[in-house]
Amino acid sequence: MLKKISRPRGRNHLYIYIILENFVSVKNIYSIFFKTNSEGTFIFWPPGYPHHKRGLYTRPRLDKWDKMRHNKSDFAGKWQLYGRNDLTMKGKRWEILLMVCALLLSLLGVGYSKKADTGTSFTLMTWNILHGNGMIDKQKEQLKNYDADIVLLQEVDIGTRRIDGGNNMTDLADGLYPTALFGYECDYDTGVLGTSILTKGTLDDIVYKEGTEYAESYHGYFHTTVELDGIDVSVYAVHLNYERSDWRAQQLYDLALDVDADKSRYIIVAGDFNLHDFDELNVLSTRLTAVNTDETYYPTYHGLDWNTQAIDNILYTAETLTVDQVLMPVNGYSDHNALYAKFTVK
Repeated sequence: MLKKISRPRGRNHLYIYIILENFVSVKNIYSIFFKTNSEGTFIFWPPGYPHHKRGLYTRPRLDKWDKMRHNKSDFAGKWQLYGRNDLTMKGKRWEILLMVCALLLSLLGVGYSKKADTGTSFTLMTWNILHGNGMIDKQKEQLKNYDADIVLLQEVDIGTRRIDGGNNMTDLADGLYPTALFGYECDYDTGVLGTSILTKGTLDDIVYKEGTEYAESYHGYFHTTVELDGIDVSVYAVHLNYERSDWRAQQLYDLALDVDADKSRYIIVAGDFNLHDFDELNVLSTRLTAVNTDETYYPTYHGLDWNTQAIDNILYTAETLTVDQVLMPVNGYSDHNALYAKFTVK
């Protein structure tokens, strides 16, 4: 797969987007972005390099390639390939070579994750736990009863005074889930606040916040690949902005770009979207289908401070997965009810 885009403004830039596959393990997908910098050196970002280091922005963008602005000093000196600003004939030959390589790889069928056996199933739950709400034991009991293969949690506290310096994630994972990952959103009080993923499987393709063991939750979500028995699932753990609809729209746009570029067969996007209405999800509808909609409605939120019910959701690739069951446990353990779904491979 190859896309080439010439920017219309000023400097001569060449963009090549190639999807490669690790020939040793089909689960590893590589996205490599090539670009000429101001000195004419081709530079590229490695797989998983976070979007916020590719470029910050303050306005809505017209296409995905606008986000390619970045601080070139991060990588310009580390990996260098041949390139020139004026794209001379020698530069064009290099461009043609890249195109031929990309074509050959696409003909070999690389760039897609391994297909799971038809009938393979897994379960997933998403739940905003309101930093335990003083009921962490009750919340853990619910997780045990539903026994989902993957659990996504929002409003998870670590080290804050309101949970006496504890750790919501480990409190819920201990004894139930061998693998847990915290997605950092912000410092809060004496600790940190964010999201989390718990799973019976293992995790791969994680971008860590520098100097920590936390996933980098940038622009309202973080991504990881969950490796379960018989299937690898590309998961986006979501907790979007509730204060400003324009910020949330930008977060959804960025999320849609990542999902569009994701070559995994099985994709789940789930969490607390903080939507005013379900129409905000239209930007993701090209590839994903939601379980919580106006037609199949699950009123997960029962707090008093937010005038909406279109908050929590699970979206999936309907081309490769079917939904066998959707449940909403109703209780007062948080201001959100959890949302649970069972999926089967087509």
